[in-house]
Amino acid sequence: MRAKFFLAFLAWAVCQFYCRPAAADGDGVDVVLHLSSQSAITFTSSQSSFNLTLSDFAAGSVSDTAQIAYSVTANDVGRIQDNVMVRMDVLMDGIALETRMDSFSSRGTQAHLVSKGSGFVTLNTFDQGVADKVTDQGDGKIVDGDMILSYHARAMADLAAGQHEATVTVTFVDN
Repeated sequence: MRAKFFLAFLAWAVCQFYCRPAAADGDGVDVVLHLSSQSAITFTSSQSSFNLTLSDFAAGSVSDTAQIAYSVTANDVGRIQDNVMVRMDVLMDGIALETRMDSFSSRGTQAHLVSKGSGFVTLNTFDQGVADKVTDQGDGKIVDGDMILSYHARAMADLAAGQHEATVTVTFVDN
């Protein structure tokens, strides 16, 4: 028993002198670290064009629907309304192009996007908002996910046979 006590005392004594963390004598100096994280946006689409077909030429006819997938990753989204804007470069005579946001699948970030309404928005040559941001946690500045926009055309007048073309611009706006 004495041997065990002696070995325990010896281990304690050794640790008191050799197992102590190093300590420096003198004055310390604090240095402040400043770290910047740059603002970033990545906004992409799954395709660069799509086709719509009106099966009837009469006014009021509606084309088939095209669903286009978009992916967004942004880390400085302060804006809460009209985060997704859509416009056309030209209007098509007798045809209204309409869009709506169908879904947003978040990748577990601070915020997600929601449709501005339940119906389709008729596009014009100026930006029109189709989606707003909703904060889920924190300051809500990080949006990361996939979005589906649906498009269809509506005949506003009886249409002659022919091809129509326009460029649709979709923009993600952070601030």
